[in-house]
Amino acid sequence: ATLTTVVVFLPLILMNDNVGFRFYMLRIGLPVIISLLGSLLVAMIFIPLAATKIVSRRQVEEPLAIKKTNSLYRKMLKWSLTHRLETSIFLIIILASMVFAAQNTKSNPDMRGNINDVRLFFDLPENLTIEYVGDIIKTVEDTVLAKKDIYNVRTIDARYSQNWGQMRVFLHPPEKRQWYEVFYHNIVKQLGLRTDTVMEYKEVVEDIKKRLPKFPGIDIRTSWFSAGSSEDASLTLSLFGDDTEKLYELSEEMARRLRSIEDIVSVETDRERGSVEIRLNINREQAKKYGISPQVISGTVQYALRGIPLPKYQTEEKEIDVRIQLQKEDRRNLYQLKNLTFFSENGREIPLDALARISIAKGFGEIQRRDGKTFLSVKANTTSDNMGAIFQKVDQVMAGFEMPYGYSWTKGDSFRRMRESDSSQQFAMILSATFVFLLMGFLFESFVLPLSVIIAIPFSFFGAFWMMFLTGTPIDLMSQIGFIILIGIVVNNAIVLIDLVNRLRKQGYNRFDAIMEAGRQRFRPILMTAFTTIGGLLPMAVGNAQMIGIPYAPMGRTIIGGLLTSTILSLIAVPWAYTLFDDMGRYFRKITALFINKKKAPAPQGEVAVTE
Repeated sequence: ATLTTVVVFLPLILMNDNVGFRFYMLRIGLPVIISLLGSLLVAMIFIPLAATKIVSRRQVEEPLAIKKTNSLYRKMLKWSLTHRLETSIFLIIILASMVFAAQNTKSNPDMRGNINDVRLFFDLPENLTIEYVGDIIKTVEDTVLAKKDIYNVRTIDARYSQNWGQMRVFLHPPEKRQWYEVFYHNIVKQLGLRTDTVMEYKEVVEDIKKRLPKFPGIDIRTSWFSAGSSEDASLTLSLFGDDTEKLYELSEEMARRLRSIEDIVSVETDRERGSVEIRLNINREQAKKYGISPQVISGTVQYALRGIPLPKYQTEEKEIDVRIQLQKEDRRNLYQLKNLTFFSENGREIPLDALARISIAKGFGEIQRRDGKTFLSVKANTTSDNMGAIFQKVDQVMAGFEMPYGYSWTKGDSFRRMRESDSSQQFAMILSATFVFLLMGFLFESFVLPLSVIIAIPFSFFGAFWMMFLTGTPIDLMSQIGFIILIGIVVNNAIVLIDLVNRLRKQGYNRFDAIMEAGRQRFRPILMTAFTTIGGLLPMAVGNAQMIGIPYAPMGRTIIGGLLTSTILSLIAVPWAYTLFDDMGRYFRKITALFINKKKAPAPQGEVAVTE
């Protein structure tokens, strides 16, 4: 029972090739492994020693509640063993209901961690003065500071120029409370009686978004960084294609569809991050007419405005950087650019305005390529903690989105990481269950008995999913770890039950009597071990303890929910499964014996036995 819990922590370290993930898993797994092995040593050596010295002369009797529940349990156990078909149907219905809870439980593998600030980005037109931009920033700042105490604002960092602005609102870290205080405040909050004078992080983001003042021609976006991610958005959709302008048209339609999702608080495209630029579209016929190549035009504009470095000027004391370009007063405005002259083949001076069409438009911050394709990102932010549901809504709003030939879109790295997280968890769970099965097979000296013990695992998942669904807790990194730890914990009760059944059968009990007697004897110890574990996990499940800003509560709730149902259901399901697999083993032994006896049977007299 101890080793099955120890062995599941190895998959926690192997379930992801991320170095940071392994680092934190070692910090969780190693202390638990060492503690378990230490407790095993104490339980097998020092507890028996203490029992020989500490003797109670008072006769110990089971409490009346235990006697009655034990009697009720034995009646249920007897019924399940004598009505195995009905028991099978009941257990199948229970497992089927788990599918509903699993599909409707929130999913959010990307967590904010220690991020405790809100970012506001200002998209400004080019024709504003620095003073006007400063007034806009000051107005937004005053809007936030008006609720400084409610938001729990620590400080505000604002930076801006004529066409760009950014503001970071830093919040004080959440107040540290005892677990029972957190539990009390959550209960009161669920009843609609608010006791806090300070908003939570998500509430602050939503409230700021609602209260932001509106300025004509100015867009203010809300954003924040996700933990373990280089992205500054909750989800990033990527558009792939060849033409950047076509991608921009598609991104505008995609952004419009995303804004229709109620949980989305802000949407932006890569184009919105770009700056206004002057574009030169060369008239090839005019350039050919005057004998001026497009390369000469682009090169001259580049040299005149950006400049070109020349070889360094050497002096006796030092080297001086030399750069050639137009003087600052000659490249100050668009009129001067239009009158930039070129020489035709016959020596005439031709202005740039006669060779190219000059326009002003907003450009892209950068043109990105991936796998040989140009792509453009559409970023959206949400305060929802159910990213699985958000991606389902994305699929719904994007349904029927016609893409031209050669163009496609994906849900981005956030969705990919969520899929990878799910696959990593599934791999770790399969690996954990395999390790537990092999370990039990080695220690039981049988590969049939562990099958009846493994049946406890799906019933623990039943409780875990329903606990997460009923409490509205999202499945995140910590809850995924909780699922894997459950595999090693929930089999403990089944192991001690089946172990006693085997020993009683060796002492001469028939199978039915051995199961009934083992159930009677192990009922109280199983409840004790389960509820002491649940009691120890309560502070984690209802408190606000964190690791680098990632809450432990989902892990505690996952394990508690799994232990509750596996303890109750396994007391019935494990003996039921034991009888099924025992009958199956007997059947295969009979088949094997008949096959062997048939091969060993002597041939009738007068015939020759032929063996291969």
